[in-house]
Amino acid sequence: MDPNTHWSAFVQTRSTVHPYTEEDLRNATAIPLESWINGVFGMTAERMNDWTQTIREQNWFADEVVQESLRQYAIAWEEYGEESGRYASFVDLVNRIVVLGRGNLPGLKKQYPLDDFVFADNHGKTLESNREQEGLGVRHGPRVLGLRRKKAKQLTDSDGTVKWTDVMLCLELKYQLNLSNLFNAEKKKRGIEPNGAPKKTRRGRAKKQAASSAADDINTANPAYLRLPRRKEDLLAETHKYAGWLTLNKTGETLDAGTEVSIRAASHALEVLSATHGSRAFCLNAIVKDDFLSLWYYDACGVVYTTERLSLLTHFERFAAIVVGFAQCTPEQFGTIPASVLRPRIPYRRNFPPQDLSDFSLRITDESTEQEVEVTLGEPLFAQYALTGRRTFLYTAETDPIISGRKSIVKFSYQVSTRQSEHELVKIARKARVRHIPEVHISADVWKMSEGVRRVFFQDQEYGYEDRTLRCIVYRRYNSIKPLFAVSCELIPVMVHQMLNCLDDLWTKARMLHRDVSVDNIMYEKRGDYYHFVLIDFDMAIVLSEDDSSCTTSSRQLTGTLPFIATEIIYDYWLCTYKRPDSTPIQRLLRHDFESLFWVSLWCILMLLSSTVSAEEARDLRYWPRSWESGDLDAIGGRRGALCTMGLHKTGITLPGPAQCLRRWFNVWTENLKKIGVCKSHDTDASDSGESKQVRSVDWETIGGRFAKTTLQAALLEAFPIPEPYLAAPKDDGDKLDEQGPEDGSDGPKNHTPDDDGNEPMARATDEPVTVDAAPEVVRPRKKAKTSPLPAAAPENDIRSRLRPRRSRI
Repeated sequence: MDPNTHWSAFVQTRSTVHPYTEEDLRNATAIPLESWINGVFGMTAERMNDWTQTIREQNWFADEVVQESLRQYAIAWEEYGEESGRYASFVDLVNRIVVLGRGNLPGLKKQYPLDDFVFADNHGKTLESNREQEGLGVRHGPRVLGLRRKKAKQLTDSDGTVKWTDVMLCLELKYQLNLSNLFNAEKKKRGIEPNGAPKKTRRGRAKKQAASSAADDINTANPAYLRLPRRKEDLLAETHKYAGWLTLNKTGETLDAGTEVSIRAASHALEVLSATHGSRAFCLNAIVKDDFLSLWYYDACGVVYTTERLSLLTHFERFAAIVVGFAQCTPEQFGTIPASVLRPRIPYRRNFPPQDLSDFSLRITDESTEQEVEVTLGEPLFAQYALTGRRTFLYTAETDPIISGRKSIVKFSYQVSTRQSEHELVKIARKARVRHIPEVHISADVWKMSEGVRRVFFQDQEYGYEDRTLRCIVYRRYNSIKPLFAVSCELIPVMVHQMLNCLDDLWTKARMLHRDVSVDNIMYEKRGDYYHFVLIDFDMAIVLSEDDSSCTTSSRQLTGTLPFIATEIIYDYWLCTYKRPDSTPIQRLLRHDFESLFWVSLWCILMLLSSTVSAEEARDLRYWPRSWESGDLDAIGGRRGALCTMGLHKTGITLPGPAQCLRRWFNVWTENLKKIGVCKSHDTDASDSGESKQVRSVDWETIGGRFAKTTLQAALLEAFPIPEPYLAAPKDDGDKLDEQGPEDGSDGPKNHTPDDDGNEPMARATDEPVTVDAAPEVVRPRKKAKTSPLPAAAPENDIRSRLRPRRSRI
């Protein structure tokens, strides 16, 4: 397998899209056009009809600018032979409609809420992103953008670009037909002199296109069409029969984002929502396919779209009313979180759209003291790259009054309303004395999606959806592991050792599965001379009853962060979705969380240490982790399965120089992961022979004992021993504030007070320490350690520092 070839195809052609985007579109909900307009614009059907009638009476269709724009739009295919010829004329058309709407429609003032809102041609330009997801985003932005005038002027510069955070509205245009016949027919019907017969196209398809346009004209002119279908089945049938907005490949094969307009539009919505760091609750989009308009809405609950065939030529007045509807939207109607929920320091109309939520604030009541705490958001730390679902985002935070005298982080996520909150789950884990979990200060339910646009969309109970609540949780500030592992990869085995203890504690003490182990959900703090790793983000965690040994998810999506989900779960999900829809999903087990640690470790090596090698080698290294989250799920599962079966070397992965000391350690992982396939075949044979299900399930849980915590830890320690203090079993849960040092990176106090057993804090477990600048020394015995569950540390005179300072990639 040649990484260079795959990387070139991935970057230049963009023939793959994020797998979750396709899944989100497959689960999209169709609603009537009037429901979409009422929900987003806040306009009743009566008001929309009044606007349509007024536009007809004022004869906007005959306006000189409108006529010229429509003419250019209709004949662009003949003139240019490609769809890009229509972008400029479409922008001229909609901007003219915006001008005509000022003060000329019932209930509309001469000034819009955002009076400098305009449409801009963005063809061929790339939008700037402020995210860390290198290589994941779409290479080209939407064809037409809704922007404020100042930002639109930047696009006119030769090298001018705008950011995804500046985008208020995305419009996608896709053209396949010559519309000159339809345009002339509409002008004749309205008593306007036609422009003459259309020219014969270079491709000789004038007759075919004319017939198609005439047939479309007959269908859309039928008054029965204007009656909105009410049943969901009718709406879906209308979609596939006429507009074809969601022509997704049912086999699960990867679709080309450049040719499938609905996926391209969804990809742009994904960019907007992830780049704005939570400042948008939803994103709006419109698709014009030839002359037919469809409206789209994306939020944490899912994707909603309209199905009516609304022609900008045949139904020009209603199309114009919708364009004015976008222009009269307030910041909240463009997707910002209501100011009553998160208060901006600068009013929205002066600072819209906001780049992020910095300087926003909210009030939370501390349940322990019943005191109201003012939480002010600081610097954005993380935003989940997701179109729907939890859409987690993190900020630094300041509290008034200050909580615990320490710096804090505030985390927001859209959780399913019926699920236990993260705060409750962490409380259960702390009560069970689970190690390596975060210290939570306060939490609150901020806002429900059903309190906004969703409430209007789904007044008819026939269109159900799963409500989500925006929940925030304020906890002690920890540090990202990315800068740490960019400096020293030899701390990765320490992290894995502690996380295996944490995950095992969650299961054995609290009957809990985390289900979302990822590089962003593992953090650390320095305590004394040592590093203490913490597992955060319990949004997807689940508590099982004593009778359950595993859990089977009923979610329509994969549970977890895609690059780190166990390979078996990915492949099984693809199988159940596309090949065997009636089959039961595989049970989620503790060993699946264990496997996620392998993918986190390898991701850190390949992504973070790429700064230590040449540009070409770095490109090859980054290809592999990027391939775990792009393309269809079957391909992702296949690539990762091959890696587990064949190992790093045979797959073509070469660890960078600083990570060569971990080659044996990674081989232990792949050797154990390879046994999953062997165990699976034995499980099938046992099923055929009638062997006891109980015996098979025990073997399947631990893969013949190889994925038990103690066995896995012993094998990993033999391959790469870690310092002895990290191995000592703690007397208690070490997450106590009074035993922790300063957070600013300075040395802790020199004179430590012994604990009740007379032990110095330096000699206690990983869970106890304070803060210094130096990393721990790594124990490297001269001889191979004897077989033991926990190998003994080397003598003091054999301790050598293997840490080499490198430039951090933050």
